[in-house]
Parts: sequence; C-alpha cells; structure tokens
Amino acid sequence: MGKIERFLWIIVAISVVLKLLRLPFSSLLLILGLSLLAQLNFLLFWWLFVTPERKEQIIPMSILSGLSFSIACIGILFKLQLWPMSGIFLSLALPALSATIITALILRNSRSSLSRYTRGILFRAVPLLDVVTVLLALPSGALSAFYHRNDPELAPYFIKLDISNDPAERERISNEIDSVMRARHERDQ
Repeated sequence: MGKIERFLWIIVAISVVLKLLRLPFSSLLLILGLSLLAQLNFLLFWWLFVTPERKEQIIPMSILSGLSFSIACIGILFKLQLWPMSGIFLSLALPALSATIITALILRNSRSSLSRYTRGILFRAVPLLDVVTVLLALPSGALSAFYHRNDPELAPYFIKLDISNDPAERERISNEIDSVMRARHERDQ
C-alpha cells in the first residue's frame, strides 16, 4: 500500500471518528478522503497494485480491482453522508468486490509468482467487502437516527427524509425541517 493511499485511509478513519463525535469538518474530511481514494483506485489502479515489476500485473484484474474499489468508496461515502443512491453504489460494489476476491484467490492458487500482487488486492478487497456488507445491512434511517440522536425535535424529520424516495414528500419534509429550524432560531434570539 502506497504512502498516499495509507494517508487517505487515515484521513477517512479520523473523519469517521469525528463524524461519530459530531465534530466540525468531519464531513469535509470524509468527502475528501473517500473521493480521492475512489479517483486514485479508478485512475491509477496500475500504480496501487505494485509488484516487483509492473509487467507482472494482470491488467484485467487490476482494472476489475480498481473499478470495484472505486465503486465501494463512493458507496461508503454516499451512505455515511446520507446521500441518495448509496444503496445502488453499495449493491454494485458487493458483487464487484466478491468477484475481485474470488479472482484474486484463484490467481493466487494458480500462480505462486503473483502472491505479492494478489495479497495486495486481497488486503484491500476483504475489509472493503466487510464495510459494504455492514452498510448494506443497516436499515434505512438508522444512520439518521444515530446522527440526530441528541435532537429529539428534528430527529423524526431527518429519519423520514432518509427513508423517503418520493421527491414531493422529501420537499415537504425539508420545508418542515426549515420551519422548525427557523422557529428554533427565533426562540433562541
């Protein structure tokens, strides 16, 4: 794992801890870390899976790995930020990561010269698959309930907003949240 990739994963870990503690700039760090990791995996997959010589790489395997890691990073980002379409990205990442792991295991058993290459891919794919599986298993609204656990007045609205897929209902809920926020602001002044 390269220094840049390791640094970005540390940023993601710190931002998740900051987000759990509800501290400022956690979302910004999470967006920067995971989006840069997604771009790095998508565009520079050949650089991440370095073997003693790049000629020893199996390019289709590197492309599959980079694409699946990139989709997983975007899905994790969307889910943690409560953005729409997170389920689609996570649902795409699950079979892509599974295929990456199976292919890497097959290659590892068939060619011993690729053990370092496949170990690097497995080192990245298995934890990502675990995180994607856990995030897919979370019920809708669970993260919203956790993020807004200290605000009983607004929490039900944010949970409904997270669960709803209807644009008109989402607009109505957003307006209700705005009115509660305005009333709170006027009450505090």
